[in-house]
Amino acid sequence: MKTNGMKLVAMVMIMAMVIAGAAVVLSDNGVDATAQEQSFIKAENEISDNIEVNVTETFDSADYSSGISFVKDADATAERYTVTLNMEAKADKTLMFNGVDISVGDGITLILNMTTASTITKPFAGNHLIQDGDLTISGTGVVQFKQSVNAQGISYCSLDTTKGNDLTLSDSAKLIFDGANGISEINVETTGTSSIEFNGGSSDKVALGFATTNIGAGTSVTMKDSKGFFYMNGATTVNGKIDAGASYIQFTDAAISVTVGTTGSISASEINGTIDADIIDNK
Repeated sequence: MKTNGMKLVAMVMIMAMVIAGAAVVLSDNGVDATAQEQSFIKAENEISDNIEVNVTETFDSADYSSGISFVKDADATAERYTVTLNMEAKADKTLMFNGVDISVGDGITLILNMTTASTITKPFAGNHLIQDGDLTISGTGVVQFKQSVNAQGISYCSLDTTKGNDLTLSDSAKLIFDGANGISEINVETTGTSSIEFNGGSSDKVALGFATTNIGAGTSVTMKDSKGFFYMNGATTVNGKIDAGASYIQFTDAAISVTVGTTGSISASEINGTIDADIIDNK
């Protein structure tokens, strides 16, 4: 009996290890993360572990009227934690967030990743990671957009003209488009040393539509490996750097207000619209 009892204890311990091990996954970005259900995400999230969540339903404003925030737990010991939200698009117009304001604080990397099954016969269209919501990134917070080539659609867009749809980066925050599509009709403001980086789109042509633009001194918006289009659709103030690389910039309204300060620069392969060429570095 003693021997059998010891075997039973050993089996229980092994089963516990297996169950615990099953809860740990290796994310695409190489980070060990604890797998969680979508219900794990609350309105206010204090993070003390790397988390990976399989999103099966849209995060909707009806359920998150006060928005969703991600901050580091006060007792957390690591310098940075990564929260990865994966969603598989199974039809046109798949949304990860709809009308929900999102904020990401110091020491948090939030990855929004939309995929499709390898068996689909044609790309889905009209898919958005964020539709009609503010995105605020502060401290050393990072938000990374990733979108499959078959999950076509603007990654961050505004369809509700009654809402602000503000993208605000402060301190040393970053927004990174990594194999993702662009933005549409978003008000953009950067301060501190924050940056927006487009590191290759999931399509050859990435469209970036800024409603209003305020790029602060010491901040930058750069398109590194993508070829696409910058559409400046409203008042534009640049005291930092906008570098469109091999893409072009279109100022869509002849009456648009464009101010480039002494610390500011705008560069692109081509710049169109009525604007004083003397204040722009047109490569």
